[in-house]
Amino acid sequence: MAKFTPGPWNLVNKFAEDGDAYGDAEIHAPLRYPIVLLEICDEEARANAHLIAAAPEMYEALKACAVELRDIEVMQELGGCKSERHLAEAAIAKAEGR
Repeated sequence: MAKFTPGPWNLVNKFAEDGDAYGDAEIHAPLRYPIVLLEICDEEARANAHLIAAAPEMYEALKACAVELRDIEVMQELGGCKSERHLAEAAIAKAEGR
């Protein structure tokens, strides 16, 4: 099993302090120095930064959905994935910068 830096990760816009639209940004993990340094040069780069910051939550949400889907297959039912759906939706929102 891979060993990842634990989340949540947060995007810190260093350039926002100066009121600029683009510039340096960092991704921070709890109680750690920056784990990723980025240069935000356009809207696509900003979107990528949000996606990177959402990675731990997306990973956990996907794992939870996979477990739930395995259970559904075994039970031959199509319900019971509401809490995992909310995890996935929150991770997607973070990736989209919402």
